[in-house]
Amino acid sequence: MSTMLEGQKRTENRQLTLALHGAVYRLETARTPFLAYAKEYLADFTAARNALPDVLVRLHWDTAPPKFWHNGAVRRWGRRILQLDHQAGRRVLQTEVLQLPGLQLDASWSARGLTIDAYYQPTSRLERLAHWLGRETARLFVTLIYYLVYFPLIHYLEQTRGWHLLHAGAVSHPDGAWVLAGLPGSGKSTFTLALLADPQFRLLSDNLLLFDGERVYACPEPIHLSPVSHGLLPS
Repeated sequence: MSTMLEGQKRTENRQLTLALHGAVYRLETARTPFLAYAKEYLADFTAARNALPDVLVRLHWDTAPPKFWHNGAVRRWGRRILQLDHQAGRRVLQTEVLQLPGLQLDASWSARGLTIDAYYQPTSRLERLAHWLGRETARLFVTLIYYLVYFPLIHYLEQTRGWHLLHAGAVSHPDGAWVLAGLPGSGKSTFTLALLADPQFRLLSDNLLLFDGERVYACPEPIHLSPVSHGLLPS
């Protein structure tokens, strides 16, 4: 009995379960530093561990992906994405992520939902040294969180609810939501937070929103501001 409980505890220590607008997400990885960072970064929408996931992501750290085998038609979307059609469901392979070299994604849809096997291998000598020392940068971890958490969850909501992603900030107001769109670095976060000086406004999101044609839905995430932006905000 004690061995079984130890095994269950070990499994739970390698998992992170989240919920966003009714969609349940689970991350599984043995890379403890990244998992600890993700748990703190995403603390605002953690969920019960026993919830069945609609989106399951398994991160294999410093592991080469298995050799690619397929039965059925293959469609190539550019140089880095392959789509497979087979009886079990849809499957997409992304062999390279330009913003994060060393990351490969194997995603498949089935009746249970979306499953992604992600394989990450450090590519530079500095990254390999940091990996060996267990001192990966926060920038690497945040980039992984976007590709392994936010994007899969948003894709699931797009496919199952018909929602759309907006790169925008938003605040709620008695008259409705104010949506502030703009390119990265244009001041969306600063202006969105500055509006909170008026007590009629409440923060929905400063970066990502989901939209169903009538309403906007928040996508919670920590807010990244430069010292200059901090100085522009009300106390």
